[in-house]
Formats: sequence, C-alpha cells, structure tokens
Amino acid sequence: MLKQGVEFTELTPRKRAVLAAVIKTYIETGEPVGSKVLTELIENAPSSATLRNEMSDLCSLGFLAQPHTSAGRVPTSLGYNLYISSLMEPESLGDKVKDFINLQLGAVGCEPQSIPKLAADTLSELTGLPAVYGFCVGKDVYLKHTELLPVTRKSGILLLVTSDGRTLSRMVRFPDGIDNSLKQRFCDIVSDRLKYKPIGELNKVNLQNLMTTIGLDSFALMPIFTELFGMAQEAGSSKAQISGISNLYNLFGDAAANKLLTFNSNEGLLPFLTEDGDETKVLFGNELNISELADKVLVLKSYSWNDKFCGKIGVIGNSRMSYEQIIPSIEYVASRLSKLMNDAKFDMED
Repeated sequence: MLKQGVEFTELTPRKRAVLAAVIKTYIETGEPVGSKVLTELIENAPSSATLRNEMSDLCSLGFLAQPHTSAGRVPTSLGYNLYISSLMEPESLGDKVKDFINLQLGAVGCEPQSIPKLAADTLSELTGLPAVYGFCVGKDVYLKHTELLPVTRKSGILLLVTSDGRTLSRMVRFPDGIDNSLKQRFCDIVSDRLKYKPIGELNKVNLQNLMTTIGLDSFALMPIFTELFGMAQEAGSSKAQISGISNLYNLFGDAAANKLLTFNSNEGLLPFLTEDGDETKVLFGNELNISELADKVLVLKSYSWNDKFCGKIGVIGNSRMSYEQIIPSIEYVASRLSKLMNDAKFDMED
C-alpha cells in the first residue's frame, strides 16, 4: 500500500514510533502534534529536542507536514499509507459486529444484482459513513434467457437473464396488440439470432441490422426488440453507486453531496471501483482527481464472483477516520459479499 518514498525497513524504530504516535494522536484530536505531547506517548521517549529532529526528518521524507512554522506536525497521505500498511494494528471484529453484518446480509434474495447494494447499505450503517460499490461486467457475459409474459392484450413484461445470473424486467406496450403468433415469432428470433450472444454486441447498430432482416413483422416487433436491446445495454454496463445518502450529506454538506449524486459517481469513481486487484486500497483526495473528494479518503476492498474479480466496495471518509476499526469491517463485508454472490450464482443455476 506504500506508494513511494522511503521503504518501511529504512526507517529506524524510533522514527516508526514517532510517526505512529503522531498519526494516532492527530486522528484522535485533529490538532498538529508537538514534541511535548510525544514525550508522554512514546515509551522511553528521548528529549523533546531529539523528537523534534525526528519529526523534521519525517517531514523531509514526506511522511509528516508542518502547517505553520511554530506548529506541530500532521500526517501526509504518504504517512497515512505507511501507517496503514506497516504500523497499524487492525482491531479484531467482535462477534456483535459480525452478527450485525450477517443478519443484515441474511435478508438478501438470490438476485445477484441486489447483493452489492445491500452490502454497501450495511457498511454505511455500521460505519456511519457513505459507502460505495462498483460492479464490473465481464466481456464474457452473454444473453442466457429472455421471455415475454403477456399482461394485457397490448402490454407484457419482458424478462432478460444474463449468464452471470442477473435478471432485468420491463413493461412493454404494443399499440397494435400482441398475439400468440407474434410472441412466438419473437421467441424464435431470439433463439436463432440472439441467445448466447455477448451482451456487449446487443447495441443500436446490431438492433438496426436485426430489424432490417426481420421482414413483415419488423414494425410490430420493434417496441419489444428496442426494449430488449436497451435492457442488454444496461446489463452490459459497469456501474458505481453510493449508499448511505444521509451519511453522505452529513459528511459533505448539501452542495457537494448533491453534486456527487448528480454526478452519480459513474464518471469519477467508476475506474477506482472496477480496477482489478485484491489488496485493500486507501486512496487520498489528491489521487482521485475529483474536486469534491479533495480532502477525503476512499477505502476499498475487492469482492469476487465465481473466483473472478467483480468490483470493489468501501467507504468515503475524512483522513482522520479510525482505520483500525473501519478496514477490518470493510474486509469482512467484502468477504461475505463474495460468498453471497457465489451462493446466488449456484442458486440461479439450480
């Protein structure tokens, strides 16, 4: 997780102790930490002058910063990363926390697309922070099944099932009505031309090509195939979402929260939430290039589906969050999410 600069092993034990003490204290108080405070925190602490020299060295190395000439020191993003990757001692999740997570996630059904949102809602409720999750659609996902269920003479429900177990449904209306022969014609075309096609190939261009070859039924079938291809485009798009809206407003305030929700995070957060990699990642605002997150931190953990990377889940918070508590919570939720996704896949296959 340490991205640049001096390696952890190159820091002396004293520098490690000073850095850890500064970061822990700053997280608790939000105030720059001076040498006098450190003399009370570090076991067998040296003199204040020696501690000032150590902090000065850590500033030169990029791990600490000094807001003002006479002020104490505060951690930098590089310092936080070193602390998280090498100095921090994560807390063990208690049975009460695990039971809460398991109970919340136990309410999920077998539909895979609903599981990440429930996991993010659970994480947001547990941490008091807005949660985020990404869902990455693989290139090998194909159209597994479609079905048209008539509701009235002029309407029906169109069902689409992808090879990775997701289900989409929409109401379709037919101005001239639909009968059994037209329904059968739709089923035959899907079976012959579209079934097992990669979702990504069901686009506007191929819709136009399909409609030009259908013949006399093209006008009557246009509404249903237009809807079907639209559903396929939705199913084939990777997504990023924010959960815990009240926590989002509490953290950002109205203006920034509204902008993030309007932005819907898809353009900005999506690359971070769909970037493959199993390790827990802590990304600071200067790495995100999103103005609303300039002073925030993104903590993410990947989850999988059928042993394949599926996306990431995590929280947005201030840099002074309790990493010792929050990171284990994210990692446990991610592991439970992976298991539930795999269970859902087997349920769909059964």
